[in-house]
Amino acid sequence: MKKILIILVFLMLSQDLNAKDYSVDGSSVQKFSSNGISEVVITCFCSNNIKTKRTKVTEIKVEVEATLDSVGYHGEQTKPKKIADELLNFDYDISGNRLELISNEYTFMHHAFVIKSLTIYLPHNVTLRHTPVLYSTLEGRNR
Repeated sequence: MKKILIILVFLMLSQDLNAKDYSVDGSSVQKFSSNGISEVVITCFCSNNIKTKRTKVTEIKVEVEATLDSVGYHGEQTKPKKIADELLNFDYDISGNRLELISNEYTFMHHAFVIKSLTIYLPHNVTLRHTPVLYSTLEGRNR
């Protein structure tokens, strides 16, 4: 009898413990004037590295493809219809001749926002430097 009771309690609890995982893909394009810019510094995890394309155009263009995941979360949550532009777009700072781009990638317990593909289009006279963010430091990263 105890075994049956334990099994019934387990089955009742297991219904509440089912996670509602989701994965949402998104993309974004940002454009910046290259007037006075000779260096671009990108700070990101960017799991699949950065593709660079040289152009004759005088603007800097950043194309991002990313994923927002929730895995194993047991509370109530609503699956977003899309990834917010505030996450997809890089924060940026222009200081002198440098354009600094900082990703909003993060992990937090069951949730993660990670860039899957990054392509940057640069004029020939602009250099690119990547400052990698380690995956282990994405936890709780608040950009």
